[in-house]
Amino acid sequence: SWLRGSVPVRVVGASVCPAPAQQMEGGRKDTCALLEAEQYEFEALCPAHARDETACSAPPRCARRSRQLTVVVSTGVLVAIAVTCAFSRRFSLDPGSSHRDMLKQVAPRREAAAAGVATPPEMSPPLIVATILRQPAPAPPEPLPKAPPPPAPAMSAPPPPKKGRKASFLVIGDWGWDKVTHGNVPSQACQRLIAQRMLDKWWELGDVKFIINVGDSFYPSGLSGKDDPQWDEKWRNVYEPPLRSIPWYSVYGNHDLQHDPCMCSGNTKQCAQVNDNITNLDRFYMPDVNWHKDHPEFDLEVIGLDLNHFVGAWKGKYVPLKCDDCRYSGCEATCLNIARERSFRGLGLLNERVRYSWRKNLIVFSHYPTDYLKELAGTMDDLRSTCNNTDFPHNIFYFGGHRHSTDNTTGTPIWPNEQWLVGGGGGWSCDGPQQGFMVGEISMDNTVTLHPVIIDKEQCCPPPR
Repeated sequence: SWLRGSVPVRVVGASVCPAPAQQMEGGRKDTCALLEAEQYEFEALCPAHARDETACSAPPRCARRSRQLTVVVSTGVLVAIAVTCAFSRRFSLDPGSSHRDMLKQVAPRREAAAAGVATPPEMSPPLIVATILRQPAPAPPEPLPKAPPPPAPAMSAPPPPKKGRKASFLVIGDWGWDKVTHGNVPSQACQRLIAQRMLDKWWELGDVKFIINVGDSFYPSGLSGKDDPQWDEKWRNVYEPPLRSIPWYSVYGNHDLQHDPCMCSGNTKQCAQVNDNITNLDRFYMPDVNWHKDHPEFDLEVIGLDLNHFVGAWKGKYVPLKCDDCRYSGCEATCLNIARERSFRGLGLLNERVRYSWRKNLIVFSHYPTDYLKELAGTMDDLRSTCNNTDFPHNIFYFGGHRHSTDNTTGTPIWPNEQWLVGGGGGWSCDGPQQGFMVGEISMDNTVTLHPVIIDKEQCCPPPR
């Protein structure tokens, strides 16, 4: 065989002449050492066909012991051939020779070993050094464990938050631009520009804890399932990883529900955007279509509402309310009933949380601005926090979208609380000169302050040509 380098090999019936017994382990002369030398010579000189139970037998205590040969080879095939030829010439291993005559050839070496006299090896082929090792062959090395996959590149940490501020959040809506169906926003440039400004603000603040999303995230007809490719096209590929490293608290807009599977089913678990695992940042956080989440660390509660039954409320109180977008669902009658039921459940949740929440601050949001709700006297009272049985009134901050602007002047006031229209996310059209998003800052005493970030209208909504 071709051996390269220094390789330990097990010798079984080999025709390689061993080193004398005194070379084994510093010249050991005990009986077993002599027997071992004899055994190797026996294996080299006594062919299998000539062995019998007398002359060709080895003491049982040494006959079966494993041996190793460490062969240092400087050449490959030529060395193997040289070894074979050298031993064939030296011992004349003729299968017809008497095994007893062969044993006579090694008798002087056995006698010298017994007397402790060093004798040179019978054969020293060039470039070969042979050393018999008495220890058993080492076990093959255990396979190395698979290396773990390389870690994802670490995202740089944002700068420390402003002194005196505990946390912050962002608010956006109406942003899921579609290349086929859109209003007077001609390209995705506006959405991407706002996304970049949001990223800049994320770095500037250094303590953004969540993003409020008031809906119409996927124009024109929503998602068809939880793995719809629009997640990538309109969200993941637009908003950078830092913005998606925090939860997006979300609700449905009217465009989101048109082709959503849960509009023909009462089971909200089938909704393409519903996700109750807040650690799954690959989706929005929306545990149900109407939901709330407590943030005791900020003395704050977040309340998300599905109010799509009121999509036509802008027409006035004399027009029957219904979710007009259900005509695109493929199950219009069922969809209308579901939308109505969910919306009134949402109003009930708002009333419950205003009455029974002990948090100082309530962030309430749906897809619709307060002027769509102005005919609902009880709801407007709830938003003003004038009807509650807690020991103190809430500070309520209401956000809606649907109309494509970012302002606090076009909605119905809810004084002493605040309402903002946040529909200028760049996804559909420009209904006003102010496109952008909102920033909320939470101070060390849990006071919430709001301010808009407005994008140049000419960059978002260029004049028609």
